[in-house]
Amino acid sequence: MPKNLITVGNITFVQYKHHSNEVWVRQDLKGKHPSYCLCHSCVEFSASDSEANCPIAQELFELCQQNGLVTPVWECPEFAPTLGARVCLEVGRIGRPFAPALVPA
Repeated sequence: MPKNLITVGNITFVQYKHHSNEVWVRQDLKGKHPSYCLCHSCVEFSASDSEANCPIAQELFELCQQNGLVTPVWECPEFAPTLGARVCLEVGRIGRPFAPALVPA
């Protein structure tokens, strides 16, 4: 259950614990980071292996960890979509594939 809710106009913000940090987020965006972030559909992204991860994504991840942030990447000069990436036409964004992506060796 959320610790705090604040509504400003028609936007509700919720506070919750994320990776041991108390953070605030727009309630309608909570948990949607992977669906909007280009990194999650890029061949260079390797969240589980910092050595193999895209250097830009790794630097951003470390900054986020240090400051308790979540930052989706909307634009990137190095973006290379995975073969399994799908385009979500209903919202006009690239999304994570339902099955593991087939990435060329």
